[in-house]
Amino acid sequence: MIFLSFVFKKERRTFGSPIPKFTLKVSLPIAKRIIILTFYFSFSSILMSVISITDSLFFPYFMDMRHYPDRLTSKLFGIFSGKVMTLIHVPLTFSLSMAVSIISYISSAKTLPEKKQITSKGLDYMFLVNIPCTAAFVFFPETIINLVFFNTPTGSEILKHSAPLALVVSLVQFSTSVLQGLGKFLVPVKSLLVAIPIKIVCMFVFIVVYNLNIDGCILANLICYTVTFVMNFLELRNQVINILNLNKLFYIGVSSVIMVITGRLILNMLTGYSFVLQGSILIVCCIAVYAVFLSIFGVVKLSTIKQLIMR
Repeated sequence: MIFLSFVFKKERRTFGSPIPKFTLKVSLPIAKRIIILTFYFSFSSILMSVISITDSLFFPYFMDMRHYPDRLTSKLFGIFSGKVMTLIHVPLTFSLSMAVSIISYISSAKTLPEKKQITSKGLDYMFLVNIPCTAAFVFFPETIINLVFFNTPTGSEILKHSAPLALVVSLVQFSTSVLQGLGKFLVPVKSLLVAIPIKIVCMFVFIVVYNLNIDGCILANLICYTVTFVMNFLELRNQVINILNLNKLFYIGVSSVIMVITGRLILNMLTGYSFVLQGSILIVCCIAVYAVFLSIFGVVKLSTIKQLIMR
């Protein structure tokens, strides 16, 4: 705060016109608007956290109904929440940053075509990161787990089954932010309020009835986030905002497939070497191949990639 106050005073002269002094009469409506908006944003974030809390609340209870020992329940949930979700949140960090940034761009856009262009471009960048990460979690789970958690190399199957969450959760974050930028604050809240009870019911069915243990929890999360995204997406369609660019999505998918094939060939050549060496070479080569084919297909220009690297 001290640093920003200093910079603010220093740069104040570049604003062009003097900043008006706020009186109580002027500031109260602005403060009221900020508080209302903060409530809507915070409530959506709170409900996203509630989705995670339901795992820790209901998973042990439902597992106990199937007479699983507490030790196994703790082990499975520890792997899912401590390892798998930690890895899945790596690409989600980019999605969350993109989602937060896009709110101001959409709300400041003057025309509907401009809003569409901003939304489409933001979604393209999100897919660029999350689709290859999801593919890596599906096809290279053992290598990733061993590289990151080399002291306790367990959980590769759980990571593999949880991989779609990386893509679906990012879509929920992005669509929620777009709706907030359009002023549709209650739509994401309604979507989450509908999805949370559905998740709890699905957890009961998959864990207690079908005895899927941790896979039941994963499936319930996947259904919950899918329902939320579908409801958000339908509202975006009503607002004439088409967020999917199928042409670019196809080429991103093809580039990811080529990346996976290259990765499998690399792992076959490095059989017998340490997981650290395998994982390091795998990551570098997959990123390089993915970037090259994105450039070949014209999804991302090579100059853009160079500019991002230089930054």
